[in-house]
Amino acid sequence: MGSPIHVLYVDADADVADLTATHLEREDDRFTVETAASTTAGLDRLDADVDCVVSAYEFPDTDGLAFLEAVREDYPDLPSVLFPGKGSEAVAADAIDAGVTNYLQRRDGTDQYAVEAAGDPIYTLDADGIFTLVNDAFCEVTGYDEADLVGAHFASILAQSDRLRGEEVVRSLRDPSVDRRTSELTLVCRDGSPVPCEIHLTPLPTRGDGSFCGTVGVVRDISARTERERELERERDRFETLLERVPTPLVYGHVIDDDIRVTRVNAAFEDVFGYDADTLVGEYLDEYIVPAEHGDEADTLNVTVRREGNVEHEVRRETTDGMRDFLFRAIPLHETGEDTVEAIGVYTDITEQKERERAMREQRERLQEREEKLIRLRNYTQDLAYADTPAETATVALNAIDEILGFDLGAVFTQAETQEGVLEVVEVLNQRQMEKMYGGIPVFLRDAPAGTHSELAWEVFESGESVFLNDTAESDLLARKSPFGSLMLYPIGDHGVVLLAATTLEAFTETEEILLDLLAATLESAFDRLDWERELRRQRDALERQNERLEEFASVVSHDLRNPLQVADLRLELAREECDSDHLGDVADALDRSQALVDALLTLAREGEPVGETEPVDLGEVAEICWHTTAAPDATFRVETDRTVLADRSRLRQLFENLYRNAVEHAGDDVTITVGATDEGFYVEDDGPGIPAEERESVFEGGYSTSADGTGFGLRIVEQVATAHGWEVRVTDGTGGGARFEVSGVDVAE
Repeated sequence: MGSPIHVLYVDADADVADLTATHLEREDDRFTVETAASTTAGLDRLDADVDCVVSAYEFPDTDGLAFLEAVREDYPDLPSVLFPGKGSEAVAADAIDAGVTNYLQRRDGTDQYAVEAAGDPIYTLDADGIFTLVNDAFCEVTGYDEADLVGAHFASILAQSDRLRGEEVVRSLRDPSVDRRTSELTLVCRDGSPVPCEIHLTPLPTRGDGSFCGTVGVVRDISARTERERELERERDRFETLLERVPTPLVYGHVIDDDIRVTRVNAAFEDVFGYDADTLVGEYLDEYIVPAEHGDEADTLNVTVRREGNVEHEVRRETTDGMRDFLFRAIPLHETGEDTVEAIGVYTDITEQKERERAMREQRERLQEREEKLIRLRNYTQDLAYADTPAETATVALNAIDEILGFDLGAVFTQAETQEGVLEVVEVLNQRQMEKMYGGIPVFLRDAPAGTHSELAWEVFESGESVFLNDTAESDLLARKSPFGSLMLYPIGDHGVVLLAATTLEAFTETEEILLDLLAATLESAFDRLDWERELRRQRDALERQNERLEEFASVVSHDLRNPLQVADLRLELAREECDSDHLGDVADALDRSQALVDALLTLAREGEPVGETEPVDLGEVAEICWHTTAAPDATFRVETDRTVLADRSRLRQLFENLYRNAVEHAGDDVTITVGATDEGFYVEDDGPGIPAEERESVFEGGYSTSADGTGFGLRIVEQVATAHGWEVRVTDGTGGGARFEVSGVDVAE
């Protein structure tokens, strides 16, 4: 194999250039062919590596001879070949005169070789459209053999629908002014299958007399492209259907400067905005749907779409339902000019969402305001807890109304203590203005005429239901014109009402209503506390007076009753020394009973005081000690507990002693008494006849006794001792059927 030969082939026809280069390289393995599409590109490519230059004759701006002459100026020894498509003897002579190394005109033989050597499907037709040459690639595409095609008419392998058009394309090349045609035609293969093709046709070189001699066609199978186009068409159809069915308004258009010129809208757009495609297409969109106050915003948005592409922005637009909020998304498709972008605009209605957001924001603000006011109100409720008088309490409440709610007209009314059916002012906020509005400080009378503030105030007070009027003139509750535009009346339990007023309409919101409701409830509690404290003071004073009387009674009993009893007892002793009479025994019993009554009354008078300090007391030990002081030698006593309790030892002894005496008096000298513990305290039980259920509530009343010898105060003293400790005592059935006294609420010592 010899040295490689580098050939530069220059031809304005790219298809011919490629075919020629392929032919040369296949002719000799030493050939390496580089092509150039113009004489200028050919001159730029020339260098020492090129071994031969081949040039066509026809060029748009010059001819091959001029090109080769220019080559010889710089490279006089470089071999050159002129290879015209349409030559003549004159051209050949000029080539030889110009010093061209060789002159070779393209003829049928050359075309045949080029056709056979080419890799693309290629064929040639004569002047009548009859196949004269086909290459292997063409046979492979169609499935025909060369012998089947050569001599057959070109139209015979075209689809029936394409035959007339195919023949028209071939005939058009007879016109000398037509140098090429490209057409999409469907070839029918030998097996009957259609093959969509793109065919590039050019006329063959004319004969010497200039007559048309045929065409050459280069075929490209576009089945895949056609299928893609069909698929794209199907996708486009589906997309079109989808767009029409999408419930979201869509608009297509060109963004020009700061506006959108409409090319299309979908059905949803027409429904929402009220303009059909016939009205909008070709028009500027913003002129129809953008409110005047949002014009600048829309212009800026359009410029952003044109310059930056995708845009997402919340906008307000005019619709058939008035102003609505939308999330506008602009999606640019492609640029159609220096300052123009084709885009699609999507309008998603977010009006309800924005309304919800606004409502939630307003609610958040109201709740935050309410929370802040509640915190401040809490400070005032603490002040109410320490107010000492109704006037001071009312002043604190009105200050809260002024400072927290921001209203400067109000008053607190309570029932008059000296007059029935009158609600009088306790305290007024902005007294001068209130007097001006009412013509003086108002007093609400129960028997006032219907439709007046007085009647309304009493209705609120007696029903316990508040009244909330944001327009007094429109209210059915007031028959007479009110000096206020807005009015609120809240009950304060059984004390009175709170009045809050404003000269304007719609002055009160839900927040004011809630806060005033809380304030009124707190004010009611404050007035309740004042009443309770007043009642406590009254009871305390009464108790002190009662205690004074009891002390006085105890002194009288102790001195004025005991002294005569003692004198009578001495006289009885003297009488027994002087005589012996059965009547003296009765006198002694009467004196003993009188002394027992005096002792019991003194105990009752002095045991009503609450127990102060307590101490750990061994329950069983105290019970034993008390039993030893009880005169009942035939009785049986048992202790069944070792519990230690917190109690006043001396008063606990009084409790046991009175229970023991009560058991002996009612159950007999041979009674059995048991002391034991319960979960909540202790019990004292006997085995006597017991106490009937219907009498168990009466046994603790003073003076109650079923024994002739009893004073009726023993169990009363027991209850007083228990109450003084904070205990409770009750009577129930004993284990053996007797009486059982249970004391509960007793604290056990650790």
